[in-house]
Amino acid sequence: MTKARGGVSFFLEEVCLFKIRFARTAAMAASAFALASTAALAQHKLEISLETSPNHVRNISVLEIAKELEKQSGGKLEVKVYHSASKFKDTDIPKALNQGAIDMGIPVTFHLGKYVSDFDAVDLPIFYGRTRQEIYKVTDGEVGKQLAAALEKKLGVKVIGKWMDLGHQHTYTLKHPIKVAADLKGLKIRTRWRRKPCALRGPGGCAH
Repeated sequence: MTKARGGVSFFLEEVCLFKIRFARTAAMAASAFALASTAALAQHKLEISLETSPNHVRNISVLEIAKELEKQSGGKLEVKVYHSASKFKDTDIPKALNQGAIDMGIPVTFHLGKYVSDFDAVDLPIFYGRTRQEIYKVTDGEVGKQLAAALEKKLGVKVIGKWMDLGHQHTYTLKHPIKVAADLKGLKIRTRWRRKPCALRGPGGCAH
C-alpha cells in the first residue's frame, strides 16, 4: 500500500492583526526612532497570542519577528509570544483584539468569516489545487485589500503586511491514489477544519 498525495488541496493562510491602539503607539515610536529623537521613550510591551505549539512554522516565524522588533526598537519594546493557545484560541483572537485583551494575533482566515462574511470566499473550491502565485494574486491584490479594510472597520484592528502562508493541506489515502475529486467518493476522511467537510461531501466523501 502506498500513500497517495491528495487531489483536493487546501491552501491555508492567516491574517496578522494588530489592535489599533497599539499600532498607533508603535507608529509613533517608529517615527521617533527614524528622527533620532533624544527624548526618552516609555517601555512598551507587545503580547502575541498563537494557538499552535512552539515548533509550528507559524510560531517559529513569529518568534523571529519578535526578536527583530525588539532589536529594531533598541530595547524599548518587549515582545511576549504565547504559544499553544495559552492566552487565546484562534477562534477567540478577533474578539480579544477588539476588546483590547491582546495586542496581536494571527488567526487562520476561516475564523474571520463570522465577522466579515466575504472572508469565507477564500475557502471556496475554486482555490483548491491552485498555485501560490495564483492565490497571492487574490490575497495580495485588490480583493485582499478590500477584505482587510472591511475587517479593520468591523473589529477596530489593523491588518499588517501580507497574509501568512501556511501552504497547502493535502488529503491522503491508503486505498487508492486521489487524482480527481471523484476519487474521494465513498471514503471516510478525518478532518479538523470546519470548511473541509462541505468540500468533501460535494464529491461524495464523508468527513469525520
